[in-house]
Amino acid sequence: MKTPPDHVFGGILFKIVMAKNIFILALLLSSVAVGRADGSSAASVRQRSGSLYELVEKASRNQIRRDSDGFRVPTDGQLKAWRFIVESIFAGRMGDAQQMIRQLSFPYELSRFTERSDGHEYIVLEETVPLQAGWGFYVFDPASKNPLVLEAPHPVFDSNTEFQAIDAFVQTGASAYLLAGAHRRANKQDTPCNQPKSAESSATYPVSDVAHAVATPFHAVHEALVKVRPAMVAVQLHGMTDRQTCPSAFISNGSPSVTTNSRKLLGCLTKGGVEAEIYDGDATCPLTALSNVQGRFSNGETKDPCKNAVSSSPEPGAFIHIEQEPSIRKDRSSWQPVIDALKCAFPGSSADPAKAPAPGRRSYVFKAGDNPAVTVFYHTPAKIDNKTRVIVVMAGRQRNADEYLDPWVDWASKHNYVVLSPQFSQKDWPEPLGYNFGNIATGREASNTPNPKPRWAFTVVEQMFEEAKSRFGLKAKEYDLFGHSAGGQFVHRFMLYMPENKVRLAIAANPGFYTLPDLNTVFPYGVKNSPFRITEDDIRNWVKTDLVLMRGTADLQRTESLRQTPEADAQGKNRFERAAYMFERVRGVDKKTKWRLIDVPGVAHDQKGMALAAQRVLEAEL
Repeated sequence: MKTPPDHVFGGILFKIVMAKNIFILALLLSSVAVGRADGSSAASVRQRSGSLYELVEKASRNQIRRDSDGFRVPTDGQLKAWRFIVESIFAGRMGDAQQMIRQLSFPYELSRFTERSDGHEYIVLEETVPLQAGWGFYVFDPASKNPLVLEAPHPVFDSNTEFQAIDAFVQTGASAYLLAGAHRRANKQDTPCNQPKSAESSATYPVSDVAHAVATPFHAVHEALVKVRPAMVAVQLHGMTDRQTCPSAFISNGSPSVTTNSRKLLGCLTKGGVEAEIYDGDATCPLTALSNVQGRFSNGETKDPCKNAVSSSPEPGAFIHIEQEPSIRKDRSSWQPVIDALKCAFPGSSADPAKAPAPGRRSYVFKAGDNPAVTVFYHTPAKIDNKTRVIVVMAGRQRNADEYLDPWVDWASKHNYVVLSPQFSQKDWPEPLGYNFGNIATGREASNTPNPKPRWAFTVVEQMFEEAKSRFGLKAKEYDLFGHSAGGQFVHRFMLYMPENKVRLAIAANPGFYTLPDLNTVFPYGVKNSPFRITEDDIRNWVKTDLVLMRGTADLQRTESLRQTPEADAQGKNRFERAAYMFERVRGVDKKTKWRLIDVPGVAHDQKGMALAAQRVLEAEL
């Protein structure tokens, strides 16, 4: 992709040279906040008032025209700057955002804008007229409690969607409004992104079509919003011609799956008298948004949404695409039922924060290398700062990671933790080796084939932590690790086979049986003939790690889920006895071991009860 030519932005010569751009950007990113703590020393931000609707009319009227080749494809450095600007706005560092805009000579004005109809203040990012880049018009409300983000990627082409979207933004109290600054067919050059063929056989997708190109500020802003608002639900409003094969409103998620949020919206639309259907992988309406790059990104394809589609959408749903017939978007009265449905499905608003969904409760799809994708259920505190910690929660045999997240939510909000609960599916990570043993080998326990380390589930957890740091803007250098039942088996073996890990404190609660620190006991009950050779030094290092064996005093049952082989029963007849046996074997290696054995009175094989006990241990470590 060629670097844009020299041109004048707002009277300032903006010579775009890739190497120079990246160098200047690096200097700016390392120096923007050298003044006041809030970054506001760099430049003042203008105060304005008026009508957002009128600003949208102005942006729509002045957009880069069709077939003009006037949309400027930004450089990678400029896209990075756009993400920085948005992140700075939501962090309250308006001065940093302003300085980045001015020093890179972006043709934009950043302002605090008071809506005259209700006195509410927004942050507006507006390209100066006449438009020289077509990079879009944006409105932000960092104080909003509503996870909604309204997006209008095809203004004018999808007539009136830009006005419908700004009305929806204001009425729902959403967090952001995104409007493309160029006609979707402004440029003739095709997007490099892989696209399933359009419903129209003659259709193509140019680089100026923001819904199908990642090298746009529109997409960079979307990416930044996903980072600063992890609970974000992006709603894109589109328009279609009258089609016999489509209902008046057609909902899709950017994948063949149906999410809770899209199902709720469908119910609200139907309740409001709007003829609507939802794409579930089998529909006659062809407008399914499978090629929408914002949908791909929100659905978990963060590495390369340009080239890679997604097969499913994480719950409760982070992206909703609505195609609408002309009759629905004709005027304000005709599109109001759609806005009412959005308010019905997403009742949380800045005016009524008590109704807002709990912040940060959702899931995303994480994929490490060539490994199968893992759905990560997670929770974030209301505000992430430099002291925010991370805990990884490993589910039991049923792999119900969503349920394992629940008892951690309130505690994590109170104690400034991000909780990550990865779901290693039975299909992709079959038991027992695929999960309980971290996928260090495949086949049968006694006759197995070692897997390369990049294929280990243990490795995936480490990589998931590193990716989460980037995803959520975390400064944490280590994390805590909790697992119950099969998850407890995972945890204690993780600490053996991944000695270079970044775990601060590990807690293995109620494992069914243990891999003993014994070179003479055959794997999996000891480390003799282990898929990967374990030495005496490895064992000594293992027992020096900070690991808690936690057992419920009522976990005495011998159910079918408890392994009852002679080797397992040699450790004890139940989980309670086996934990004591393991601890004594560890003490036999090193009486000064850092391992601890903690009893949880009255709790049986209950992940919630053990989670509460683990939280008390963690609190003592803070």
